[in-house]
Amino acid sequence: VCGVMLVALNVLTTRARLRMFLVVLLTFFALYPARGTVLVYFFYGGAGGRAAWNYTYANPNDLAGICLLMTSLSAGVLVTTRLRWVKLGALAGTLLLPFVILLTQSRGAFIALLACAAFALRAYWRSWKTLVLAAVVIAVGLYAAPATVWERLGTLKQVAAQDVDVRVDDEGSADQRLEIWKVARTIVAENPVTGVGLGAYGRTHYLYAQRSVFRPTARGARDTHSTYLGVAAQTGIPGFLIFLAIIVTTVIDAERTRRRVKLTRPSAALQLQYMELGLFGFLVAGIWGSYGFLVLTYLHLSLIAVTSHLLRSEGAPVAVPPRGLPARGRGGNPAVVMRGARR
Repeated sequence: VCGVMLVALNVLTTRARLRMFLVVLLTFFALYPARGTVLVYFFYGGAGGRAAWNYTYANPNDLAGICLLMTSLSAGVLVTTRLRWVKLGALAGTLLLPFVILLTQSRGAFIALLACAAFALRAYWRSWKTLVLAAVVIAVGLYAAPATVWERLGTLKQVAAQDVDVRVDDEGSADQRLEIWKVARTIVAENPVTGVGLGAYGRTHYLYAQRSVFRPTARGARDTHSTYLGVAAQTGIPGFLIFLAIIVTTVIDAERTRRRVKLTRPSAALQLQYMELGLFGFLVAGIWGSYGFLVLTYLHLSLIAVTSHLLRSEGAPVAVPPRGLPARGRGGNPAVVMRGARR
């Protein structure tokens, strides 16, 4: 993870390099996990369960969370690129990756997707064309998604209204998850400084879950099913605070940069906003999924930091008054500012 962040921050030092990396990353993601997930689900006998692929993407919740990040990167490329073929590919990714999230039937990622979509469309609420297009895309996605997707997502209402004794019939049942979280909280409370060590949570959970205070549903070498409990349990409270500090400092820096350049570089600022929204959705989904030790978590943070740094280094356009005309005020004439931007 540290190696990936080191390379990303020190190699992606120009706009051209960042653009090329994003195009290559999204292309490979489309060719492998996205394409493979769709083919397996619809053509190779996977329609009866949740969509997944292999390796890291064998866990539907992880696949859905990563798709949230890739959707935000696709949207960012879409609003910044001028190449027609790249724009078409980015548009396809922006539309199809949310559909893959639906196929995974990840309720946490679905909630995060709705939250991100609401924030993204908030700026277009006066544009009826954009809203109509969004409504058409949503309608097509709802129609194309299999019935099993809505059966599982329909349990969100049941989960929201349930008490501890209500069960949802799947491996990630709310009852089981709550019991697993109880074990995780106990592990954090008894190992607050050092944690149990990276990669040691499964074995530790197996031992703790044998205690009589926990119900049998939590037994086994389980995962925490929570990014935040997972980081705290394995690295202790200090490690958890470092994890939060990495996220908070990156987002604060990016948001300051975005607000500074949103008038002079609207497309680049919008790209950065989409990347932040993707991270926001990813962190929301992380309440129910374990993303704390995925490489792509830190790669996305690195991409946000790189994009923010490039915007700052490129600087805002300097107002250059036309020959014979003095600058007006601190901000100058708007036409002059635009001329400076073109220069």
